[in-house]
Amino acid sequence: MRRYRAGMKPVIGMSLWRRRLPTFLGPATDLFTLATEYVESVEAHEAVTVLLTHYRPEDAAEVVERLDAVVICGGNDIDPSFYGAPVPDSPRTYDPVADASELALVRAALGTGTPVFGICRGIQVVNVALGGTLHQDISVPGTDHPPFGSTPEELLGHRHEVILEPDSHLAAVYGSRRITTNSIHHQAVDRVAPGLRVAGRAADGTIEVLEPEDAAVPLIAVQWHPEKVTGEGHDTLFAAFVDLARGRMN
Repeated sequence: MRRYRAGMKPVIGMSLWRRRLPTFLGPATDLFTLATEYVESVEAHEAVTVLLTHYRPEDAAEVVERLDAVVICGGNDIDPSFYGAPVPDSPRTYDPVADASELALVRAALGTGTPVFGICRGIQVVNVALGGTLHQDISVPGTDHPPFGSTPEELLGHRHEVILEPDSHLAAVYGSRRITTNSIHHQAVDRVAPGLRVAGRAADGTIEVLEPEDAAVPLIAVQWHPEKVTGEGHDTLFAAFVDLARGRMN
């Protein structure tokens, strides 16, 4: 267990996306990556971040013991075998090592009352970790979740509305039941895991927010990317999460 002294900042672990990208070493360098917005959005609220590589599942409890909170960030689709579904005819890239690591981290964190923030892939990891399933592709032209744009501007610029449940934690955090978010995902929660409830949906019915049925469980899980739209009112979500992490220190 961490030892605390007055004035210490919460230490928040953030998952990484392992990818092969071009560098001066070659066209496909094996890298752990994380968009800087994740770190900046958390550290803006007086927290310290540490980056989590893909630990062995059996080490998850020991890793979580050293942290005050965990953020599961964006990344690849989860291997369907983890939730008992077949691989689609046109599969995306999977990383079962990352999946096993993050699923174990979520279970270890929630099992010890350590706050978890699931972002995009993160909400999917949370749901699968607790026994839920996923829609493998929700992209439909002309809906809230169209196929990805062909340019960065199209991909990052699309917005849709999410309607929050009136008694949800996020409705209180945002001070509104209706918020506007981005749409940088092609998968979503299907069957909700035991112990979780739907706290927000898009107009097309897509599940966008999961919350624990037990309000004492420190979990925030959203399908969109709030780190990319902090200036559009979503910074409040990171403030709320850091508050959860700070509460873990008391």
